[in-house]
Amino acid sequence: MGNKQQDVFDELEGIIIEEARKKYSERVIDHFMNPRNQGVLDAPDCESSLSGICGDTIKIYIGLEGDRIERISFVTNG
Repeated sequence: MGNKQQDVFDELEGIIIEEARKKYSERVIDHFMNPRNQGVLDAPDCESSLSGICGDTIKIYIGLEGDRIERISFVTNG
């Protein structure tokens, strides 16, 4: 991206985050900006996916330790 395009992107991102702060807690904003547990989990015990009517899909991976969730991750395309 050129500098002008990057400037427009940065400005738009700032506006979106500013508006989101009016509705969501800083914790939610932090998770949006810095996602945790994103990616394919190595050797999951189970996995599932869900597609919305808009076409977005989320796949969730779970690693168990006995009857407890020990590891969890996700991949999404929307």
